[in-house]
Amino acid sequence: GGNGCVCKLDKVVMSYFAVAACLLLLGTTIALVSAQNLTMCIGLGVGTQANMPVPDIVNGGSRSRLPVTVNNDTSVLIIYATYRANATYRLEDVVASSTSLANVVAKTTHTNETAEAVFQFTCNSAGVALVNVTMAMSGCENQYFVIEKLCGQPSQSRKGFAVGSAPGRADIVTDGIVHSDYQLSTPFLIPSSLDNTTLYLSMSDKGEQQNILSPIVVSDETIVKAQINSKLAAGGMVTSVPQPFEIFWNCHASGKALVSISFHLPGYHDIELDMVKDCTPPPVVVTADSGMSAWSKFVVIIGCVGGAFALAYAYRYHSGLRGKEAIPFHEQFYACFDWAKSFSAQSRGYRPQAQDEFDDVESPTAAAEAELAPTRYGTI
Repeated sequence: GGNGCVCKLDKVVMSYFAVAACLLLLGTTIALVSAQNLTMCIGLGVGTQANMPVPDIVNGGSRSRLPVTVNNDTSVLIIYATYRANATYRLEDVVASSTSLANVVAKTTHTNETAEAVFQFTCNSAGVALVNVTMAMSGCENQYFVIEKLCGQPSQSRKGFAVGSAPGRADIVTDGIVHSDYQLSTPFLIPSSLDNTTLYLSMSDKGEQQNILSPIVVSDETIVKAQINSKLAAGGMVTSVPQPFEIFWNCHASGKALVSISFHLPGYHDIELDMVKDCTPPPVVVTADSGMSAWSKFVVIIGCVGGAFALAYAYRYHSGLRGKEAIPFHEQFYACFDWAKSFSAQSRGYRPQAQDEFDDVESPTAAAEAELAPTRYGTI
């Protein structure tokens, strides 16, 4: 019975040894593979400069946690990769995570143990775009890094772009640079007497042209609203022929308001013109009779006419004229009076006899008057 127990114990021990041996073999295999992969990853280096002693993106399989920043003025980024001989290298995926970036194109070129990846960015609007890049190399796990693309205004001004107060002039903007009189620190004052202002946009060199987007007008519309009247109001092409850009000032209240007009030139720095529109109404000029009412004016006129008439009458009376002869313009007055009577009589259907008609009738004699007296007056 005791020998049987010993045999069973030996079999159990042998089983444990077999399992341990298998685990040891498996661990050794994993270690060898990991060491091989580690050796292959150590050979990988990615940087923003060629032949960098210490690559700033991926160094020996260990990547930087900081994104690669591409500034506003830069549209192309080149990264350089070095890797182990006989390994394969490629960009696995390039994904942009912002609408500010319209497009990103990545191209790679390979030589012996080195590669270049060229990223070309096209911005759509101002903002920050993150580009996630996945890079694969045979024998090493995928490497990930981030490119941060800043999309904003380029710093370069448009040479030749001019804005003037008259055709052919560049007294407001020269070579895409705004003069100090139209900058925010010292905005140009538009007096209250002006209802509109006309600017002229052009390129200084013949044959040059520049596309602009729709201008943006910002103002305090509680005081003034600026309206654009121009073929360039919705954007368009600026050429060497000056194009008028008229601004109508619609004042709604008294005061002064800052007005900013921005021209966006794709690929170049924006142009912003700052002006102050004075909407203060002009002072009212008070004249001598501005405070008199219509009735007061009538009384004054009547008084003046009456005074002149009285002076004329006194003069004629002093000259020896009496009665109606002393009345100024009595002839004209009586002529008008007679005409009025004649017109009134005609309107009633009979015509009064003129004075000369009465003058033609002979006066009765005294005997005839005595003869007619009883019949004219009756008998008492």
